Amino acid sequence: MAIYSSEATPKQINKLFESEDFKLFHSTIRKELDIEDIEYELILRSKVNDSDGYGDTSINARIKINNSWNKIDEVILLEEGLILSINSKFLKVPGLYFERVIELCVKFALVHELVHVQQFKKGKLTQGKMRELKGISYEQRDVEIEANNIAKQVLSGKSEFDRKIISLLTSKESIDNENLQGTLDLFDK
Repeated sequence: MAIYSSEATPKQINKLFESEDFKLFHSTIRKELDIEDIEYELILRSKVNDSDGYGDTSINARIKINNSWNKIDEVILLEEGLILSINSKFLKVPGLYFERVIELCVKFALVHELVHVQQFKKGKLTQGKMRELKGISYEQRDVEIEANNIAKQVLSGKSEFDRKIISLLTSKESIDNENLQGTLDLFDK
């Protein structure tokens, strides 16, 4: 059986972002994280604006805190970073499986950022904390570790396939010819 490469597109990310399922997922996670009282705008952008000082296409999402550090203005999902991340790790995943991969990756990015909103609310994520973290690699920052762990916990509960995809998403591994079939076999488990 020949398996052709899949490729995530802006249209797929936008369709998911606009779906009622995604909106319901967003509100459910807000409730689970006890951040329903925090107001912000949820935005999907194609890429980060240069004026923000971010040019790294590996950024999948971020929160934007106002200059006074007393309010979160935006939770931003970034198409370009999400697509790059998905395509670099999951290119070999075909068809319907790939649609699920896209959904999991986008939802993971959202949950990760909403954990940062929760950290902000609890006083764990402050301007001083961010200055302190500048000298620490992203992977070793406690706020990032916590955000990844909670996002893994939230999204790994449905199936073995979901757990495998989330595990790959948060590692340096990807789907290749050796692990593809084994991963696809997990889909209905």
